[in-house]
Amino acid sequence: MKTTVFRIITALLFISTSLRAATLVGNFWHNPTFEAGTDLNMPTGTPDFWNRGGSDGSILQLSTANSVSPTHSLAVIKPVPGPFGEWYSDLSLVGLAGFGDTLNLQWHEIYSISGGEMRVTVRFLDAAGNGPDNHFVVTGDSSGWSGSTATSTFTERNEQLVVNQPDAVTMRIQLVSGGGDSTTGVYLLDDLSVVPEPSTIALLSLVGLLGCSVSRPRSPMPRKAS
Repeated sequence: MKTTVFRIITALLFISTSLRAATLVGNFWHNPTFEAGTDLNMPTGTPDFWNRGGSDGSILQLSTANSVSPTHSLAVIKPVPGPFGEWYSDLSLVGLAGFGDTLNLQWHEIYSISGGEMRVTVRFLDAAGNGPDNHFVVTGDSSGWSGSTATSTFTERNEQLVVNQPDAVTMRIQLVSGGGDSTTGVYLLDDLSVVPEPSTIALLSLVGLLGCSVSRPRSPMPRKAS
């Protein structure tokens, strides 16, 4: 019995690890791996549901230099200081999350930045398009950086956010170059997950229930009357 329980627990851990290598269970973000789209031509292709913003769209690229998912990652490549550029994507929150709800965010990133910063920004917008910014700033080199995007490895990033706009109807995520300051460098983003906190709790509870049911000792079989 102990051997069986061990094998099942090992299998569950393997499944959990495999799932976390891509997107999280319960993820509701559209096209989170950037693999869907009618315009995926390199290097300046635009995946479905993602848009270009800012005054310098040339620094925004779809990259195959490295990725977590099969092919593409989203990239800001800024070789010289100057105007900023940004990728952004919007999603309706109706039926998914509301004011006060906690969201688990996960993405995978590679970056090497000099002279400033780049960032992932999350906004919860009302019907008029207004709402506060939540910045996740990166500077310097990511822990997986090894000289180039092709040879570097992605680092998993996990964050939590509470929906802090009472009238939020839209969630916007942006990958921003850092503005027209002295920033140069590269920032790659792949496999984006947005999961409501209750879904994560439910998943963990399910795994716990499975563990309890598996480890419960069997009742002895009744003996046949002689």
